[in-house]
Amino acid sequence: MVTGASTADVSVVLIDARRGVLEQSKRHAFISALLGIPQMVVAINKMDLVDYSQARYEELVEEFEEFARKLRGGKNPRRIETSFIPMSALNGDNVVERSQHMRWYDGPVLLELLERVEVAYDHPEDKPARFPVQWVIRPASNDSEARDYRGYSGQLASGALRRGDEVAVLPGGGRTRIAAIDTYDGELEEAMAPMSLTLRLEDELDVSRGEMICHPDEAPTVARELE
Repeated sequence: MVTGASTADVSVVLIDARRGVLEQSKRHAFISALLGIPQMVVAINKMDLVDYSQARYEELVEEFEEFARKLRGGKNPRRIETSFIPMSALNGDNVVERSQHMRWYDGPVLLELLERVEVAYDHPEDKPARFPVQWVIRPASNDSEARDYRGYSGQLASGALRRGDEVAVLPGGGRTRIAAIDTYDGELEEAMAPMSLTLRLEDELDVSRGEMICHPDEAPTVARELE
């Protein structure tokens, strides 16, 4: 949840119309707020199981809004724009098409709302390259070539990386060069933010999830404390 939310511009929190605002829903909303996601869509699902009741929908909106006020408050108030949608994913109500069972709801359907969300992609190429490693790929295979494969996957947060570039792995500081840039559609000579990709390195460095790959001459500050 944290890994996925760390690069998101909007979060969709699912609420079961029968069971209400559960601890898991609150936890997901709290993580979204903690990571600074400015827009939260609260999808109140399974409305078909409560007879598409407007009263039940309004009750859950009020309950979640009371919790959301706590997320926004405190010494450092957070800006969180909250939208509510009553829906039934099973029947498609208010997912792509407007529901005929809930004519009392006059807001946007889920897809319409997601399509008009303002995203914060602003990654000009002149920004330093930042590639946080989200996953280390080591296929389990009897094939020797596949067994030797080691890739580091994630989303390029800013800047650009090219095959052959010298890179540093932080916080350890080990240096190597990019042997290949793999994507679903094949290898690339160059990747730019915000592409999702897998890097292969020329040397076998000990690289783990959460570490940062960048250019050595444009590295971020490595520290154990901050003020």
